[in-house]
Amino acid sequence: MSISCVNAVLRGVFGIDPTAKLILIILAEHTNRNGVAWPSVATIARYACISEHRTKHVLRKLQEDEWFALESKGSRPGRTSRRRLNMDKLVRKSVADDTISKDENVSPATPLTSTDVSPLDVSVGSLKCGS
Repeated sequence: MSISCVNAVLRGVFGIDPTAKLILIILAEHTNRNGVAWPSVATIARYACISEHRTKHVLRKLQEDEWFALESKGSRPGRTSRRRLNMDKLVRKSVADDTISKDENVSPATPLTSTDVSPLDVSVGSLKCGS
């Protein structure tokens, strides 16, 4: 289920804050077959490389915008909130975007060759999230 949820977010969610989309992807990656996810705020913050305070703010906004519903709130330390993704909203948006892209006359991208990319472009080095 999580792969299809991640795909729905990647293909169907546009026009929102990039951090909000990243958090939706993280939630989608953690869903069970019923669309319920329960990663902790600390886990979401670590994956998104943002503070827990910012994570809570973005989660509140996503809930207000009905991207997910809070099924249960973590009532004590060690208990995480359970969030049910709004799959109807994700699928409806994804299908609408597919319809638009199929109607547009867009040519496929030209593949890159090894001469199009310099070694500096592909050398990323060691990346690490801030704490």
